[in-house]
Amino acid sequence: MTGRLTIKNGKYYVIVSYKDVTGKYKNKWYSTGLDEKNNKRQAKAFMDELMSDLRNQSTQTTGDIRSKMLFADYILQWFDISKPQWQESTIGSYHFIVNAIDSYFRPLKITLEQLRGVDLQQYYSWLASEGKSQHVILHHHRVLHRALQAAYKLDLIINNPADKVDRPKPQKYHAEFFTLEQTISFLKKIKDDYLSPFYALTIIHGFRRSELIGLKWDAIDFSANTLIVRHTVIETSKNGKKIEVEKNLTKNDSSFRTYPLVPKAKTILLQLKKQQEQNKIFFQGLYKNTGYVCQDEFGQRYKVGRISSHFKLLLQRNNFKEIRFHDLRHTCASILLAYGVGLKFIQEWLGHSTYNTTADIYAHLVFSDKLTVSDAFEKMFSGSRDFVNTDMGIIHQAVDKLFEAEASETVSQINDNKSVVEQELKIDKDNEIQEQYKKLGFENLSEYINYLIQIQKQKDDFEME
Repeated sequence: MTGRLTIKNGKYYVIVSYKDVTGKYKNKWYSTGLDEKNNKRQAKAFMDELMSDLRNQSTQTTGDIRSKMLFADYILQWFDISKPQWQESTIGSYHFIVNAIDSYFRPLKITLEQLRGVDLQQYYSWLASEGKSQHVILHHHRVLHRALQAAYKLDLIINNPADKVDRPKPQKYHAEFFTLEQTISFLKKIKDDYLSPFYALTIIHGFRRSELIGLKWDAIDFSANTLIVRHTVIETSKNGKKIEVEKNLTKNDSSFRTYPLVPKAKTILLQLKKQQEQNKIFFQGLYKNTGYVCQDEFGQRYKVGRISSHFKLLLQRNNFKEIRFHDLRHTCASILLAYGVGLKFIQEWLGHSTYNTTADIYAHLVFSDKLTVSDAFEKMFSGSRDFVNTDMGIIHQAVDKLFEAEASETVSQINDNKSVVEQELKIDKDNEIQEQYKKLGFENLSEYINYLIQIQKQKDDFEME
């Protein structure tokens, strides 16, 4: 709460700025009754006395609130007040967490003022005893911290108890995925399934489920060969019931991305479009064109859960190991890594918000025996950060080989095709490096490397001095 003097119509006024219950700043005017001329000192004294009285009243009121309000009541009030600021998906996930917090703390009758870090720590232990994973407990911690931080900013508590507990640490996530051979076998066995085109597109582009279901035809430009991820459909809950939310938003800014249309993906999409045009003619008035790529024979967008549940059924029918639909996204990354695509480009391809996210999930798949010495020195000494042209070429070749192998009869042909691609890429990279060191006057790569080592040693010696 702050105050300042101002003059209006020749009179002194005090403007008091304060936060309301929602945390927004508001101003209130108080008249001093003093004329502007020769009364500045008196006006300042009036303001000081007014601010002292107002702060005392605020302290008494806040103290009453802290001493009387149950923490369970506060968490529900905070949830109701904050809802208009959130997306539907956030409201849905917070709804269950807030209800769990209320159910646990209400019988304890702990007030907002009495809440301590140890109370929260005991709550996390209780969640663990109920079989909740560390990942789920971390979500509860984030909600509690956010709610208590709002109380702290409103001066309802003198500190945030959630700052004083050990933040739950989930176990490091290890992504499940199909190997190259399993992917090819899977695509062969499901090729006649009505949802197989969508699973193939997910493997090629590494779509999230919300991105696949949310893909619209107006986001695809067949003449420019581009595909834009900009619209999503998510499944959440409202008032305890599952709902689907369509939105022109992606998970994060990095998820809003434009793909070059890989030839195989273009073929699949054109076939889908042709089939949908035929359905439109055949079903006529029964056909409702929603504009989505993932639609049934009547033009209705597929439900979010349909893609996942049918995928699970296909795995069971064909005796494949059970993985989640989301793991097809990891499968995409593992295939690109196997063909030599860099992690930086995979980050952009998958729409991860940071490089660290990509590295944390997939770094263990980058096997050193797949990298030649020339590959390593090329990246070390060239200073290039542009993976797009090289990696895009690898992606085209990888997808082509993937679907060529899918049509073949033996897995051995997969490895032959893969070896050819890797050998061609190695030759191209060796030639580029050779041109680089010959321009500098070196006869071979060994001379160039020794020169660079000496330069680095001299630099290190100079810095030590």
